[in-house]
Amino acid sequence: MLEYLREKLLKKVQEEVNKLGVGGLKGKISDGYHTFNELYEFRKVYNAALFNEWYTQNKYNVHKAIRHNDGELCFGGGWFIVVANLPSGQISNHYEMKDWELFKCRDVEKALSPSVIPSLRRMIDKEKEHLKFLKSQKESEMVYSFILKSNSALSSLESKLDSYVKYVNSPS
Repeated sequence: MLEYLREKLLKKVQEEVNKLGVGGLKGKISDGYHTFNELYEFRKVYNAALFNEWYTQNKYNVHKAIRHNDGELCFGGGWFIVVANLPSGQISNHYEMKDWELFKCRDVEKALSPSVIPSLRRMIDKEKEHLKFLKSQKESEMVYSFILKSNSALSSLESKLDSYVKYVNSPS
C-alpha cells in the first residue's frame, strides 16, 4: 500500500514538473546542490571533453550528425547526436545545435541512436577486468622480483657458508 501511494505521489509530482516546460522553470528545479540546467551543462562539457579526447587519439569512432539512422532530424531539427562506437557498443547523447562546435569530431550524414547505459556499463566492466589483470600482473612481477632477490641472497649466503666451512675444515 505504501509503495502504491509513493508511486501515485511521484506521478503527480512528475505531472506538475512537466507543466513547467523544458528550459524554463523546469531547469531551475534543484536536488539541493545543483539545478537540472547545471547538471545537463556538466554532462555536456564532460561528454565533449571525453569524446574529443577519444577522437583526437583515434581511440574510438566518434562522430556527430543532425539526423538519426532513419534519416529523421534529431527531435525534428535544432538538435544533433554525438556517437562513440566502443568495443562494448555505442554511446550517444543529443545536444542543441548551439553546442555543435563543442564536439571536435567528424560529422556524418546520419547516426545510430543506441542504448547508452548498457554500453557504458560493459565498457566499465571491461576496464575493471583490465585493471584487475594489471594488478595481478604487477603482483606477479613483485613476487618474481622477490624470488630473484631471494635467490641472489641465498647464493651469496651459500658462498659465504662454503667459505666458512672451508676455513673451519682447513688445516691450520
